[in-house]
Amino acid sequence: MSSHDSALLDLVEDLTKDVAQPPAGALPALWPTLEKLHLTGVGTSEALGGSGGTVADLVTLCRALAARSVSSPLAEAASANWMLGSADRSLTGLSTVALRAEASPGSELLRAQAVPWARHADHLIVVYGAATGHVDLRAPSVTVTPGVNLAGDPRDEVTFPESELTYLPTPGPGSLAHRLFLLKAAELTGAIAGAYELTRSHVSTREQFGKPLIALTAVANGLAEMKVALLQSTCALERATCIEDTGHIDPAIPDPAVVIARIVAARAATTVARRAHQLHGAIGITHEYPLHTFTTRLWAWRDELGSEHELASHLGRLALASGEHAVWDVLTA
Repeated sequence: MSSHDSALLDLVEDLTKDVAQPPAGALPALWPTLEKLHLTGVGTSEALGGSGGTVADLVTLCRALAARSVSSPLAEAASANWMLGSADRSLTGLSTVALRAEASPGSELLRAQAVPWARHADHLIVVYGAATGHVDLRAPSVTVTPGVNLAGDPRDEVTFPESELTYLPTPGPGSLAHRLFLLKAAELTGAIAGAYELTRSHVSTREQFGKPLIALTAVANGLAEMKVALLQSTCALERATCIEDTGHIDPAIPDPAVVIARIVAARAATTVARRAHQLHGAIGITHEYPLHTFTTRLWAWRDELGSEHELASHLGRLALASGEHAVWDVLTA
């Protein structure tokens, strides 16, 4: 770990001390501080109106916040600001993103479902067909219907007339999906790490039959399975982040390594959430104990932006599109 990464982790640790979980649908208490520090501009160059820093810095922040049991709009806001900066647009207020808008049944309006944090946002960057556009969520003709995911994070429905959609020239929908896949993998990996550390502490200090739970072979094996899942997700994430930062990608489509990182993180999330509750027993399902702040997010986030099956099918299509001789390189990226 570099000193720069350590500084970012120390910053997150300081910001998240004694931060309580917000009510369902609400922003975390530290969000104004994240905005004041201009962290929503990390990963976008200063020339494009951002705060500078690399995509790896943004990945570190998203992962660290999730590991501290904080859910925030950082990934969506940073991705939206990057899209706006790349299109030479500058907007004030919170921006969020949606990878799909479609015709709303029975009306002439367009609809984007499960939009993260839309009720708190001023702007929406949305993919419609083969193009990406901007919607002013404060416009009178735009309707935001509140909803939440399993973890209580806002996932709202946004309906709007196509006339409210201002198309952005660059980059395209593939680039937005690429970055969101990477940041969602980072958040999942962070939550996996948080669940693992909480479980490791529990089985190391809780005693049964006069000895710590971890002394039992079945418990030690379960914890080892969680650690392996965490390492797999971490390695896939770091590989994808390295490729993203070196710029060796096709800007039109998600890089295979990023899709793989997202798939591995989703699979690891399932394993870790299951094992964490098995090793905690009854205390793990109580509201007072913090395990649910990790596992409900793992269950909710693993299927966002596409299920594991859908992403695996997408990876297969990427491999096939690369030609017969490149299939092995794509699948092992």
